[in-house]
Amino acid sequence: MADNKDIVMRWYKEAWEKADAGPLDELLADDYLDHQPLPGMSGDKASAGQTLTAIMGNTSDASMDVQGIIGEGDFVAAHWHMDWTQHGDFMGMVPAEGKRLSLEGHDFVRLENGKIAEVWHVEDMMSVMGQLGLIPEPPT
Repeated sequence: MADNKDIVMRWYKEAWEKADAGPLDELLADDYLDHQPLPGMSGDKASAGQTLTAIMGNTSDASMDVQGIIGEGDFVAAHWHMDWTQHGDFMGMVPAEGKRLSLEGHDFVRLENGKIAEVWHVEDMMSVMGQLGLIPEPPT
């Protein structure tokens, strides 16, 4: 059986980085639960692909750098940074044609029988809002 960290890395690299919901069926448990789903999403396995498509559906050349990953027992924690080029509106709402966007986040994942069963996550969406011009970006 694959190491739990390897399973989480596949989730990042095969699904999120490639903007491909296909691998989710194999990687997520049938009773998968996202504890922080997007507004209007249920957080279950069926909505996981919808979430991925809503966020990454109009993107290209995504790059996901997992900057730290720790696993112990059934739990994996990771810190990541992702960059991509947006084509069309971001999440169907905000004009972002051709913009290069960047997002950073943390995930805490529980696995069961070699599949992702639960995820708790925090992303820096305020930074993305600044990149889109919706709020002032902090000075550098």
